[in-house]
Amino acid sequence: MFAYQLNSLTAIGIFAPLRAWRLGVRKSFIRVYRRSSVSHRVDVAIDQGGCFECSRATTHTDPVFTQDGVLVYCVAKMPGAVAKTSTLALTNATLPYAVEIANKGWQRASVENKEIRLGLNIVAGKVTFRGVAGAFGLEYTPVESVIGYRPRFGARQGAVRSLFREKG
Repeated sequence: MFAYQLNSLTAIGIFAPLRAWRLGVRKSFIRVYRRSSVSHRVDVAIDQGGCFECSRATTHTDPVFTQDGVLVYCVAKMPGAVAKTSTLALTNATLPYAVEIANKGWQRASVENKEIRLGLNIVAGKVTFRGVAGAFGLEYTPVESVIGYRPRFGARQGAVRSLFREKG
């Protein structure tokens, strides 16, 4: 039973933030699925526009439709089906960052923590996220130049640099 389900299900997720749909599975290719015994399709990227060309958002109350003989599931906001579990998972994943920002302030936290730094989109009126700048035709500014971030040499890098110092 498990092997059958695995062979008859296609689940794909493509995340391309703030970009028009350019990647994914074309409608002409989906017809091949039917011939190759794939009978179910799950589009887990429907919230971002979907990863199948002919995907369209469905709901928890009406979750599936048939397309070219293939059963399709494209429920937007899938975690809503397990709201408490998904809320706990999201909280566990984000709380450490929120605590760090609360304790240090966003500026210091973003300088000291690469993940927080990479989450900045606009700082001091400058767009610091390449995807946002590209989507809206705005000028991109690297976040490091805006927040004053300067990479530190770690022990390993410092040891390598010491090899090239002049003796004297």
